[in-house]
Amino acid sequence: MIDRMLFKLKGMKKLTVFLTCATIFQSLATILQAKYLAVSITHLFNGEKLSLQLVPITLFLTFFMLRELIILVREKQMKAFAGESGRNLREQFMKQLYQLGPNATVTGGTGHIVTLAQEGILEVKKYIELFIPKIISMALIPLFIFIYTFYLDARSGIVLLLVLPTMIFFMVILGY
Repeated sequence: MIDRMLFKLKGMKKLTVFLTCATIFQSLATILQAKYLAVSITHLFNGEKLSLQLVPITLFLTFFMLRELIILVREKQMKAFAGESGRNLREQFMKQLYQLGPNATVTGGTGHIVTLAQEGILEVKKYIELFIPKIISMALIPLFIFIYTFYLDARSGIVLLLVLPTMIFFMVILGY
C-alpha cells in the first residue's frame, strides 16, 4: 500500500495530479492505438488493399508515439521528483542526526546509521520513482479499458468485468 507519509513530501500532491492526468491521457492513447490497429488488421483480413489502410495505420502509429511520449515525460518527472525528495530526506536525516549528537551512534550503531543514510534513501527514491506511477496506472488504465469496452458492447463489458482482476494481475506481472 501507499505510505501516507509520501503525501507529506513537498510537491507530492501536485505530482499525483500530474500522474493522474498523464495516466488518463496514456489510457486514451492506448485505447485509440488498439482501436486503429484493430481497424487496419480487420480491413486487411477482409481483403482490402494496404494503400486504403494508410489512415488507420498512421493513426495507430501516432497514438503509439503519443503514448510512448507520455510515458517518457512521466518517467522523467518521476526521476526528478524522486531525486529531489531523496536529497531532502537525506538533509532532514543529517539534521536530525546532528541534533541527536554522538549518542545516536552509540544506541543505533555507526554502521546502521551510515547504511540507513546511503541505502535507505536510495530505496525510498526507487519506491517513489516506480511504485506511485504503477499504482495509478493499475487503477486507471483497466478502468478506462472497461468503460470503453462497455460503451462499445455491454455484454463484452460484463465479460471484461469478470476477467478484470486477471487483467490487473497480468499488468503487474508485465510491469506496466
